[in-house]
Amino acid sequence: MTSPSDPRFADKAALFDDLVEIYDGMRDARIPNPNSATGDYYRPTRFLNSIRDGHLPEEDIVQKVALLLRRDTSGFDLIADAGRPDLLVESLVLDPSKPYHDLFGERTRDLARERMTRYGFAQ
Repeated sequence: MTSPSDPRFADKAALFDDLVEIYDGMRDARIPNPNSATGDYYRPTRFLNSIRDGHLPEEDIVQKVALLLRRDTSGFDLIADAGRPDLLVESLVLDPSKPYHDLFGERTRDLARERMTRYGFAQ
């Protein structure tokens, strides 16, 4: 993440906590994974690894989120198709009540808004 001397350290820590909460929600939602030959539920392992990496001292969690939004993923589609916008990272990026909302650039917010709108989750 960043060092505690970063003036936005607490906000970035809150973002990390919210991302972990989304991961837990994805796992607990037991969303069927049509790509699984054994009928398993969706496991957002790549997402978890990515946010864990973003928590490393040399990484910036805000940049990690921005990179996540720039990639189309099957996980996004599964969650969106399940009608769970609350489990999409885009919902965090677009939530003006979050203390880290202003850390995201306009391009990142536009991407989030575009993806949410594409699935009918108006923001």
